[in-house]
Amino acid sequence: MKIHLIRDIDIKEETYNEVVSFLNNSNGLMKFVGSEETYEEVKPKSHQDYFDVCNEFRKDNKIKETEIVVFLSATSHHYFGLPDFINNIYVKTSSWSNYLDSEVRFPIINEIVTNIFHMLLFNDLNDLQRETHMDEDRGCLNDYNLNKKGVVKRMKHPKVCDDCMKLIEERKLFPAILSQIFEIVKTVSISFDNIQKHLKSLQPSTLIINGSDKLYLPDYNYHLGLSGIDKVAYIFFLKHQEGVRLKDIVDYKEEVKQIFCKHVNYYEDKSKDDLTVSNFCDYTHSSQRDRVRKIKTEFENILGSALAKHYILLKGDEDKFRITIDRELVEGLE
Repeated sequence: MKIHLIRDIDIKEETYNEVVSFLNNSNGLMKFVGSEETYEEVKPKSHQDYFDVCNEFRKDNKIKETEIVVFLSATSHHYFGLPDFINNIYVKTSSWSNYLDSEVRFPIINEIVTNIFHMLLFNDLNDLQRETHMDEDRGCLNDYNLNKKGVVKRMKHPKVCDDCMKLIEERKLFPAILSQIFEIVKTVSISFDNIQKHLKSLQPSTLIINGSDKLYLPDYNYHLGLSGIDKVAYIFFLKHQEGVRLKDIVDYKEEVKQIFCKHVNYYEDKSKDDLTVSNFCDYTHSSQRDRVRKIKTEFENILGSALAKHYILLKGDEDKFRITIDRELVEGLE
């Protein structure tokens, strides 16, 4: 069974490649195929909006009807993921740090194989909803999970409950595929446990700022993807250890411009630079909230929420946003 994995522009290429590699390390009939193509973020009105992307990929690449396409998307529509119960699936890739302290790839992998399981087991969405455990958290792959505790239990201690095992037997699912699905889910759960054991011993890395170069975490050997106004916003808040309210950033507009000129080589058209800075300093513009969100996503995708808390913007007293990392760990901040 060939399964094609495609993604939107918001999932990092490194994370995507790790997902594909992890899945292909499993033994069985399912073979996972990556793609260099990326798609714009979907702003869904229904689940079908995601499946339309899958079908576009099918048409452009002449994918057989017997092969599955999985779209990894930063957004979702009520579910962490869902199949169309024919040959398409979408899986949410963002906000997992709200539930788990782990590398983002692990919950994504879990959701991919869980939705393949749902596609094979159920006939349609009504069938899935009828058999899903809505009112309790069993840790079963068919739990609906109305709360964080349930999500954590299903990810870290997964199982298939007796009721669902009976349903599997009745519907005669192919044992070889099931075996591979269960093995992947088990491997992911072990990875969660191993990560938890090591989290407490991990210390934040030095952060190096070097002109127009990318921000660098040498202890993790990682160059951050923050660029443009995202990088400017981050350096601005690093400079203000006591924190700044978003609505007060306008009072620091000249400082923001100076940071931009020093650390960013963005547009040749200076008017565009000025507009970018002005939007960031404007409390009524979405730019400020977007910067906070992007910085949080960048660090949590790399480090998980436990380590990322040292680096991200946290809202504290008087609605001030600040970065808590010890400034002795920051090099190049003037």
